[in-house]
Amino acid sequence: MNIITNPFISKTYTPIAQHTRFLYPFLMDRNKVTEALAALQTFTHSGRNNKRHPIWEPIDKPFGFYRQEMLDRVTQFLFSGQPGSCRYLKVNLKTANIWFGEEIHSTEFNLKATLNKQAGIEVFLSHYGVGVLSITLTAQELSDFDELKRFNYRLSQGKDNKIPSLSLPVPPAHPKMAQDNLSEPPAADAPLKARLGKRGGAFTLVELREFLLAPLQALGFRSIQAQFSVYTVVHFDNTVDFAQPAICEQLQSLLASLTHLEEPTHPGSLELVNQIMNPCHWAGVGTLGVAHLTAEQQASQQKSSAPYDRVPNVLHKYFISYLSALMQRFTLEGILDEAAKIVRQKGTATDQEELQALHNNTLDFTVTGYFTEISSREVINQFYRLAQTGLRVPETFQIVQHSLHYIDINNDAKFQRQVSGELRGVAEKLDNNVDEVTNVQRKMEWLEIFFVSFYAAELSHLIAKNFDFEKIYSAWSIGIWAIFAGIIAFSTLHPHEQIEGKKNRKLTKILTIILLTVAIIAWFILGKWYYK
Repeated sequence: MNIITNPFISKTYTPIAQHTRFLYPFLMDRNKVTEALAALQTFTHSGRNNKRHPIWEPIDKPFGFYRQEMLDRVTQFLFSGQPGSCRYLKVNLKTANIWFGEEIHSTEFNLKATLNKQAGIEVFLSHYGVGVLSITLTAQELSDFDELKRFNYRLSQGKDNKIPSLSLPVPPAHPKMAQDNLSEPPAADAPLKARLGKRGGAFTLVELREFLLAPLQALGFRSIQAQFSVYTVVHFDNTVDFAQPAICEQLQSLLASLTHLEEPTHPGSLELVNQIMNPCHWAGVGTLGVAHLTAEQQASQQKSSAPYDRVPNVLHKYFISYLSALMQRFTLEGILDEAAKIVRQKGTATDQEELQALHNNTLDFTVTGYFTEISSREVINQFYRLAQTGLRVPETFQIVQHSLHYIDINNDAKFQRQVSGELRGVAEKLDNNVDEVTNVQRKMEWLEIFFVSFYAAELSHLIAKNFDFEKIYSAWSIGIWAIFAGIIAFSTLHPHEQIEGKKNRKLTKILTIILLTVAIIAWFILGKWYYK
């Protein structure tokens, strides 16, 4: 082991173990989570006796570290199995043990690992349409700190030329080879099912994840990134104390390299989001990686004589904080993808239901998945905020809120323009209707003049007849009243003028009525006294 020696104090810092979760986030149709669960549960493989065995099994109550000291709403959201919560499944432990055996290795890159029995292979499906696959491995026989970095870097890659092949080792003399038909390792181009669990049968983590997630391909599965993200715990002995600046200075480059997921020869960057959680725990969070450096407590720090095993606590309990932040990040990315479709439509929604669904999804996430705190313990909440910061969750959330706000503004502006256009159209139709009404009214007024003229003549005839006016007087009266009544009606109605020109003619109407009354009285008196 290549040991880092502090130049200021005569101590050595020796890693005891390294555990890494290889995480693969993905997106799928948020409306098909129930179908995805059913598809995974019916996914089987053929065992050694050609008997079909289920690969995934739903876990309604995970082991204690996942739930320990977590708030009820977080536990309910992640593990309740109720509608609107995440669904949690694991690869059957017997199946996982067949695939990984006691140890699995890569001869290409000199890597050896075992499958972590507690975590194993898991998948978390959220009702937001975000899923995370987790494969937890423990590194074996690491020769130096470069091997710590190489283990994570190589196994996390998604490029064919950098992906190590893993296989169960083939011992020089294996007494069960003849029984298990393992005298010859499976061919490299054989189907993955024929290579898994067979000694010498090589496979990659990329092949394994594609195999495990194959049932989701028909349910809107979308890849987010080609490579795995990593969640690493490197454990040291009790000579390490992160309260000592000199020790932190020596181990900073290791923490940064593991956090940034860099290969050993990369010059790297020492800038990272990190926090010393306590003298035995230092954490860093980056876009692709999380690294925890932990140390055993010194005897003076022990509350009891039994040593405190910090690794399971950090590997599992703290992982829930990171998992929550990781799901938040990609849920927000999914919302931004939906918002981008609207923005590509010139920033407005062509369909109100589409925009409303986007708002509903965002509200759902804000209420049920964007936790302000995650645990009853402050130190876990601190790491949760650290994870959110490293994954830029708060900034992304602000972008989502601002984007939806501006989309609403643009959509409202478009709606107002549409309403204004419709109102203009209505006004134009009203104007046309008014013109039509005016024309009809003008025609009716001419008819009214005719009717007034006709009935005036008829009335004069009836009156003259009933009062025995002379025929000559009656005959002239009919013509004169017809013409006179027509002139009176014309001067009152003004059919030749527009509607606006007929306003304020009350005086004319009064004078017309007076003139008409005087004319009737004069005509009647003249006929009564002189032409009877």
